[in-house]
Amino acid sequence: MQSLTTSAPPSIYAQLERILTSAPFSKSSRSQRFLRHVVQNSLEEHNELRKEYAIAIHVFDRDPSYDPAVDATVRVEAGRLRSRLREYYADAGRNDLLVIQMPKGAYRASITERCPSNGDSFASNLSVDLKREQAANSLPAPEVYQDAGANTMYLGLAATFVFAAIVGGVMYLRNRFSPSLSG
Repeated sequence: MQSLTTSAPPSIYAQLERILTSAPFSKSSRSQRFLRHVVQNSLEEHNELRKEYAIAIHVFDRDPSYDPAVDATVRVEAGRLRSRLREYYADAGRNDLLVIQMPKGAYRASITERCPSNGDSFASNLSVDLKREQAANSLPAPEVYQDAGANTMYLGLAATFVFAAIVGGVMYLRNRFSPSLSG
């Protein structure tokens, strides 16, 4: 796939500014900062700065003790950012030639160039994947799996405690109310 990072960064940054000043983004400095960070680090191919922890520290000013398993700020804001991008392209950006998106499960920019003669259809678009690893991009980010594993572990622990409490309660009641076996 052809990359726009070397051939057209000024047009990408111009598109980014149009998005950031649009109605969906104008009153959300968090989404503005997040989108700017994602686009810049995708263009510069700074993979380490596109991780949830780095985004929390650099974009949302979280403390270095930030724990993604406890604080879902980045994931929540990513959902809001994607929603604002959809809103922008459904209205003010419906005729834009460049489409900047952030695919679900990743904190990277995906930039698509629409064909001018076919602005409403994405079927003939040139998709520009800034990461160049399409197989990996189709999978959720590793932190998604970590969160699922942590949730499963907590659910298992909770079930174990509930089961132990029930068994303990039954044994207590059995010993308290059953007739004594000793004479």
